[in-house]
Amino acid sequence: MSGWAAVLAVAALETAAGIGVLAALGVAGTPVEVARRLGLAPLAGMALAGVLGALLAFAGARLGLPGLVALAAGALALGGARLARRPRGTSPTRRPGRPGARELAVLAVAAATILAVWVAAIAGIRDRPLAEWDGWAMWGMKARALALLGADPAVFASPAYAHLHLEYPLLLPALHSLPLQAAEGYQSNTVLLSCLAIGLAGIAALWTGLAGRVRPVLLLPFLAAYVAAPAFFVQLATGYADVPLAVFLSVGVACAARWLARDRSAWLALATLFLAAAALSKNEGLLFAAAAYTGLLAAGSGRRRAVLASAGAVALACLPWRVFVEVHDLEAPDYRLADSLRLGWVLGRLDRAWTAGQELVDAAVEPRRFGLLLALGVGAVAVAAALGARRLALFGGTFFALSSAGLLWVYVLTPYDLRYYLFTNAERVIVAPIFALAALAPLLVEETVRRLRAEELVAGRR
Repeated sequence: MSGWAAVLAVAALETAAGIGVLAALGVAGTPVEVARRLGLAPLAGMALAGVLGALLAFAGARLGLPGLVALAAGALALGGARLARRPRGTSPTRRPGRPGARELAVLAVAAATILAVWVAAIAGIRDRPLAEWDGWAMWGMKARALALLGADPAVFASPAYAHLHLEYPLLLPALHSLPLQAAEGYQSNTVLLSCLAIGLAGIAALWTGLAGRVRPVLLLPFLAAYVAAPAFFVQLATGYADVPLAVFLSVGVACAARWLARDRSAWLALATLFLAAAALSKNEGLLFAAAAYTGLLAAGSGRRRAVLASAGAVALACLPWRVFVEVHDLEAPDYRLADSLRLGWVLGRLDRAWTAGQELVDAAVEPRRFGLLLALGVGAVAVAAALGARRLALFGGTFFALSSAGLLWVYVLTPYDLRYYLFTNAERVIVAPIFALAALAPLLVEETVRRLRAEELVAGRR
């Protein structure tokens, strides 16, 4: 089986598992809703398979193709059982008005932009080898080792491989290992195709997850800006983990925001799955997930118990790998959070935060990397805070501020030369918080417009 065919076959099984997840969690409560929310299924299945694969790595095992088949069958069975228990009837469906000529033109341009970027990305990745250092030496190596050996401590806890960041969680290598097992022989670009599948699944999930709350004429242009940002597909083509992390984080943040906007609790359950996947993608994924939950606690007045339960579930998902790291004494060479307690040492390094902040801002506003994403995200938060959707604005603003502050703190703590460290990773580590904030932007704008219209309607009746 070719790498393409292997990735498609695995994605089909993950989609089946995702369908079961949507039904089991109650995000899709009827067969009609399952069909309407099918775009969420591929990424939900990837998140479930990745989290389970990362948990199995704690025991030195792997999910494997038979395990993925069993996972898909089990998820479909659970989802089908929940659908069967629901009373028969049709769920309410929003009936938007027919779009006008201008709206159709906007939709056409945005859809054409997304399609063109997808075609270019597929053409660029189709035959591209896994060449970048972190791509083949870190993520590709771990994926191949999992495919052949499982999470054998002889590899994943060996000092011989210490320079490959063995302390990183194994969600993404677990996902990449599945098509490597199915492919005929080792083809390095299978890892890149697996990254591309995660990226495309993320765009579909964002569209489907927000479509019930945001009008297409607003949502589609935002998604076009999202995928047209050069950092999205350019970084996917390296095999690095930063954009896959950004995808899981973005969809998790969007689902949590939908729940915060007084939607069903099932959306928070789905956000929990995606935020757990983000936390197990890279070390900083846990930082970003913690920032998201802090924002939810700040904005979720009256529903903080549900937020704490969700955060606890993510912490439990991360705990086994943290135990593995401690048991095998796997050091994190980039930084140690415990150094934060060395107050005298830290105070002498605080000037590094200013230098790092300047570099991160320069990278974030560079149009050849992120286009308009940062401006759209920050602008949407500011407009929502000023004009009414303050709960969502507080969530988005808190998440982004804490994520950025956490990254700056890493640069304060790192033992590496600051300029070298910034040069090697500054434009990558900011991908996730910028893309996640941009994913919130259409919902922030829609909720603001909805509130303004409601206020106008009330004022007109007086």
